[in-house]
Formats: sequence, structure tokens, C-alpha cells
Amino acid sequence: MTLGAGLFLFFHVYLILIAILLLLLEGKKFLQPLIICGAFYLYSLILSPPHSLPENQTTGTAYFKISSIKRHAGPFSHSLVYEGIIKKFIPDGSSKTYHDLPCRAYLKSSSNRPEGNRDYRIENATLLTSTPYHYILKSNSSLWKGTGKRLRLAEWRYKMHKKVRSYLFKKIKKKPAATFLSGLATGNLEHRLMKYEFGRVGLQHLLAISGFHFALIAGFSALLLRLFLSYRNVAFLQLILLSAYFLYLGSSPSIGRAWIAIFLFLFGYLFGYLASPLNTLGVALMIALLCEPVILTHIGFQLSFMATLGILFFYKPFEMALRKLLPKRTTQEALALHPFSQCGYLLTTFIRKLFALNLSVQLFTIPLLLYHFQDFSLLGLIYNLYFPLLLSVTLLLLLLSVILPFLHPINALYSAFLLEMISAAPKAYEFHLKLSIPLGLLYVILISLFLIALKKQRVSVAF
Repeated sequence: MTLGAGLFLFFHVYLILIAILLLLLEGKKFLQPLIICGAFYLYSLILSPPHSLPENQTTGTAYFKISSIKRHAGPFSHSLVYEGIIKKFIPDGSSKTYHDLPCRAYLKSSSNRPEGNRDYRIENATLLTSTPYHYILKSNSSLWKGTGKRLRLAEWRYKMHKKVRSYLFKKIKKKPAATFLSGLATGNLEHRLMKYEFGRVGLQHLLAISGFHFALIAGFSALLLRLFLSYRNVAFLQLILLSAYFLYLGSSPSIGRAWIAIFLFLFGYLFGYLASPLNTLGVALMIALLCEPVILTHIGFQLSFMATLGILFFYKPFEMALRKLLPKRTTQEALALHPFSQCGYLLTTFIRKLFALNLSVQLFTIPLLLYHFQDFSLLGLIYNLYFPLLLSVTLLLLLLSVILPFLHPINALYSAFLLEMISAAPKAYEFHLKLSIPLGLLYVILISLFLIALKKQRVSVAF
């Protein structure tokens, strides 16, 4: 399915060669993946037909369907970014109509802003080509004419995020800490300098809600609910709570993948099935592509799935290899150690697992980062070893403060400490790997890692 969508979107000769390679590896079973690849190519063509506009900038009438509304921090002021689909676009002076154009529009934040619970007809709208499958809509908000109310979550989600942000700024007096915590609570950090500082040390992924945040919330809620309920009732309630959390956050590649994965795990547990992590990731990928094949072009989508694939494929081999430097002991051997040595053993075990996790994530994501941005922060390799753990304390305090409001000042002080660590990162050690990877080499690296992992785990290639 991924190859089918890739061939539809890009049709590179590299993808054709990869498809032939994987089909050859299937041997006599090549017909099944070939049919699926071709069928999904046609499915993508029907669902998202090519819609490149005749010019880089085109003016006309747009019929806009909103999927999300977020605050956006500009260089001088805040604005609102509306993301969605232009269901129909009619260029001025042309009889041709374009359909289903993914786009975003930036509007000034005001009290009479367009609401997200309706569709809009926008005359004199200008479309700018961002990428072949993503556009920017430029128009004055006064030209947005509503075409009837719809039952949409975009408006509700925007208002809920606004309430959460106002509540945190009311409870937390330190503005940087309040900005940081509201970004974690809503998944949208509105501080440009803070974003830059996190990106400088390779930690920008922690600002986007992902599987890391879902796992912490799921673990915390399970421990809390287990005090009163059975395992099955806990799993059932978590399905409801985490689905509500997903609706509150909104759909994005990393959020959707995390929610589908945990939903399948809990759903399987209720019916007595143990979900395979690799199959769960595959199902999440399939659902995402079925809903929107164009999502394959999103960098966040690529990084989210590749990072998870790296963990599933290479965490265990890296952890086993690191045991040669930091050996693993049996429970009896650990208990026989001196208490001081036991503390040291626990610390080395934690370090071993952190290194294995970090290496497995970076293995798949570094080639992608170098291809897209031609830059990778080497300082991030160090910060990623310990900072996610420190950040998890902030998230847990944020969750606890919902029922224990007196924790807000404590969390504010702790968050200010974390922000100081980021802003005071040593510039003398701020090394960057600047390298441009061509597309062909990127495919060779990723497919080689994929085949090596399959061979090590003795998993047959299947689609």
C-alpha cells in the first residue's frame, strides 16, 4: 500500500526498483503484493487525483472545508491558521474546476473570525503552491461567506484549547512556563524562540504530541484507575478516555498513529488477543493511507512512522549488543550485590536501555532529516538520552494538577528549570552534521535497514 501511494505521488524510478526487489523476495507469492500495490495506486488516483494548478499563483472562487484551527506565532503578532480541504476551486477566467486541494489559510486573530463549524465560499481567493499536494490560501476574512453550519470538531477543539490555555495562564504566573505547559497541553507551542531553542538541541519532537505522550497518559491513568477497578474495566475506560483525548488534540500523523496503536492494544486485550507491535504499526499505516494517501508527503508522518519502526526493529539488537559493555544480571545476582552496587547496576541498566532506544530511533530518522533539511544537531544525541525522562515528570505533574491544583506552582518552577537547561545549552558543543542526501541514496539506506531488520527477525516481507 505504501509503495502504491508512493508511485502515485512521486513515480520515481527508485520506487519501481524497490517494488521489483520486494516482489522478487516474495518468490512465487509475488502476485498478491503486486495486486495490492496496483490496486492502491488506482485507489489513490481516484481519492486524490492530481490537481496541480496551471500557475504558481491562481485567483478564483474556493469552497473551503475546515478541519482544524490553531493559533500561530508570527514574527510580529499572532494569527490563526485554518487547515482543511478546498472541496472545489474555480479559477477566474477558466472553465476547469479543481477538487480536494489540501491547504491552509492564515488570518488575523479577531472576534469576528470565521468559525470552524461550517463550510465557506470564498471569492477572490488566491492559491499559492506550497508543494505539489499542499497549498496556501490567501484571502481577507471578510470575503468568507458561510454556507450552512456543520457538525465539526474544529470549532469545539479550538475553544477547548483556548480555555485550557487561559486556565494555565491564570494559575501559572511565570509566562515562559505557562507558555511551555500550554503547548504541552494543547499540542501547539506558540513561542517562536522556544521552538527554535528546542530545535537547536534536537528536541523539537518533544513539543509535538506523539506516542511518548500517549504512553505516559495511558500508564498514569491505568495506575490511577487500577486502584478502584479491574483490569478489564480499566481497559474499557481507557478506550473512552484516550479516544476523547484524541478528539481533543485533533488528527495529525503522530497523534493518529499513537491513538490507533493504543486503541488496538486495549481493544485486543478486552477480547483476549495480544496485539503485535509491528502489526499494530502496520494497521495504523494502512488506516492513515486509506483515509488520505497524500499524508505520505508529510514530514511528520514520515518521521513518526520511521522512528517507531526503528524502535520495533532495532531496539532489542542494540540492547543486546550494549550488554557486552553494561552486562545484564539475573535477579539473584542483582540481589546478592552490595546496596551501593545495586544502585550502580540499576543506573547502568537504565543507561543501556536509553542508549539502545536513542540509537534505534536515530537510525531511521537521521537519513530523513538530512534529506529534508540537510542538517542534524549532534547535541541532540546527548539531550535525547535524558531530557525525555525529565519532561515526563512535567507531563505527570500537569496531569496531577487537574485534581491537585496546588501542584501548578511546583510544576511552573520545574518547567522553568527545564527551559533554562534548553536555553543555556553549551554553544561550544553545538555541532551540526550538514550533509545533503540525494533521494536515491535515501531509498537505498532505508530499504537496506528494512531488509536487514527483516532478516534478523526472520519476518517475511508481506503487504
